[in-house]
Amino acid sequence: MNLNMLDDIPDPEGLSFDKLTGWLNERIDVIRKTPFTPEIAKTFTSVEFKDTSDHPLGIEASSAWRRFFLATLLADWASYDKPVDRADYARLKYIMTSAYRYTRLWGCRLPDGKFTPLGYTAWYPVAKFVFEGVLNNSADVDDRGIILPLRNATPENTRYGYVFNISIAKELFNTPYSQRLGLAFKSDLENLPKLGFLAITVDPDDAQRLCSLGNFVHTGDVLIQGAREALYVRRPLLG
Repeated sequence: MNLNMLDDIPDPEGLSFDKLTGWLNERIDVIRKTPFTPEIAKTFTSVEFKDTSDHPLGIEASSAWRRFFLATLLADWASYDKPVDRADYARLKYIMTSAYRYTRLWGCRLPDGKFTPLGYTAWYPVAKFVFEGVLNNSADVDDRGIILPLRNATPENTRYGYVFNISIAKELFNTPYSQRLGLAFKSDLENLPKLGFLAITVDPDDAQRLCSLGNFVHTGDVLIQGAREALYVRRPLLG
């Protein structure tokens, strides 16, 4: 899991809102000012958290998980300038209690010596009725929050998933960095041929990535808080 890469990520437990957002904005400022040289590119790698331990108090009690969550939040915020486009802290934390097994975090060691998350891909298992309900009644979908993750599912005991995010810092759009992230995500989906996937996107670039990397097709639109967003689906590749 090479979680030692995240030693520079603080444990958010007990941090005030001001300290937490201050740290996030500080690291995003460093990212924005970084010249991504070939030397930095050599350090670009992914980190996963595949903990299967039994946590009586929930995975949130794990300090390693909390740092992985905060690292993912940083990767998300670094990918978008507008707060409205960023993952909400509370919602991402809820999603990550289930989706951490299916989250691939990407980052580099920047000139200040700190490994810094720059992007991530994530999906999570959903129930059959959620998958079919969204697909068959897209006109009734007005909030992404209804697409809830199955809490204790694994790819072996579920047939449906929801692509939560494919994102990378804007400085790395259309670069070998984004290509590596995308190809790894494509491989992840190809290794799950029996699963059907949903995805909702408002960004045409995200839609193009879904189609080219995961064989997704546009099946309709949903109206989320007054904004029209596109619904995509990948049917199971194997029966």
